[in-house]
Amino acid sequence: MAARNFLILFCFFSHSALTWATLPYCGSDSYKYTPLQRGDNGKEYTLKQVHVIIRHGDRTRAEAAPCWANDTAVWDCLLTSASLPVIKHDIHDITVDRIYRDVYIPGRNDMKGDCGLGHLTSKGYKQEEDNGKNLRKAYVDTGFLSPNYSNREVFFRTDDMSRTRQSAQALAIGMFPPSTPLSGKSQVVDINVMDKEFDDIEPNPNLCPKLNQYRKEFFASESWKQHYNEITEPLMAEVEKALGLTYKLTPVGLFHISDCLFVHICHGFPIPPSVSSELVERVTSEVEYMWYATFEYPTIQDHAKAMQEAMEESKARKFYLYSGHDST
Repeated sequence: MAARNFLILFCFFSHSALTWATLPYCGSDSYKYTPLQRGDNGKEYTLKQVHVIIRHGDRTRAEAAPCWANDTAVWDCLLTSASLPVIKHDIHDITVDRIYRDVYIPGRNDMKGDCGLGHLTSKGYKQEEDNGKNLRKAYVDTGFLSPNYSNREVFFRTDDMSRTRQSAQALAIGMFPPSTPLSGKSQVVDINVMDKEFDDIEPNPNLCPKLNQYRKEFFASESWKQHYNEITEPLMAEVEKALGLTYKLTPVGLFHISDCLFVHICHGFPIPPSVSSELVERVTSEVEYMWYATFEYPTIQDHAKAMQEAMEESKARKFYLYSGHDST
């Protein structure tokens, strides 16, 4: 029996964009994904499966703490969630009689406006919808996937948070635009989630108790102490002065400030004029340095298992989407 070669693509998508110039964290740049091209020896390979890992689209800030004094940002959330109870999960088209919508009461939230903490914004939704449209060109229009959504071909995976679910929903709409049903029924798209305590889409000490040990060892290491004394501590003092903070920053506090800066810049809200683009870039680099001190492994095992099934089974799914976070 002749040997067969299988090609499985593993893609990571984030959003590249300082609305002053180009802050890489934001999603202002437009991307075009080129369909896979066969090379001179293209007949030797068959594309079997695609794994796409995304970071959710742009969102509001995540933590219930003020950013800085005299913050003028008012968040108007055009994007919300609507749902209805579904009894039988194995039915993939249903008749919709009523939909329930989440509405945040203005003036009763942590931020000014009618947005919840960490919620996907309409800008972030559009980013993921565009991702879906590009993926359709790359994998649907070329015949790899069927033109209509099928849960037998496609697997959508998120954690149980609104911004990752809505990001997956937006990508699904861009990738598989819903057609008008002749039967009056609506299609059901499965978004696969887990209990937070058992979720491995982010580093989870409940699944890997040694994560906390590794963090402690990292922050006790001589390399971190040297980095903290030479870079982290002076940077936090500079940020405190630039923002006029009346409290002393910690590394955790620096994460929050970086989040505040990113969500303001990405959505066109003003930040204090004392904060330069160069300072934002250094804050970004420091946060990334601390992020990369932790890695996760169980999700990689999920990818490997799915790939093995694709090589061994003719009915294996062809497309896996994982909608996660910065730390995924």
